[in-house]
Amino acid sequence: VHWRKCCNIKLAHRLTAIFTIIWILQGIPYVVFYNHIISPSKNTTTCEITNEKFSEYLIYGYYFTISNLLPFISIIFGFMAYYNARHLSHRTVPLIRHELDKQLTVMVLVEVLINFCTVLPFGITYMFSKITATSSDSVFQAKIRFAASVTLSFYYLSCASPFYTYICVSQRFRQQL
Repeated sequence: VHWRKCCNIKLAHRLTAIFTIIWILQGIPYVVFYNHIISPSKNTTTCEITNEKFSEYLIYGYYFTISNLLPFISIIFGFMAYYNARHLSHRTVPLIRHELDKQLTVMVLVEVLINFCTVLPFGITYMFSKITATSSDSVFQAKIRFAASVTLSFYYLSCASPFYTYICVSQRFRQQL
């Protein structure tokens, strides 16, 4: 009952404003610490981090948290929701509502699994590439860059997957199309 009293539209507006401010503040260092570097040997321009502390924050703070820790947390809560939906039959809930709850839970669980499989490899590869950036082995660095490119392609799948998830998993959603 206490949670229902706390969850209202005013709280949603406040949380949205707070998280918007946090993400704006989190993005400011990118503008400050990324600079154009011209390579004299290749005569190419790249955009690289010029501050060592920001580079460490990016590796251990941002990518570890966003790309590695949050997918694990979301998969735990996804399985908890799936467990609750499977045990809805013990409660007195109308059959139509029960089936819709199960279907929505399966859709959320599939989306969580897709995000886990597409976001986590990129985070791990990116962290590994930044940690081993000082390696002088050019073949090793080329392999890491290739792995980062492949996992980045999978990372972009996480942006397109909700539509396909709902089309493939949700019978009710397909009927509306």
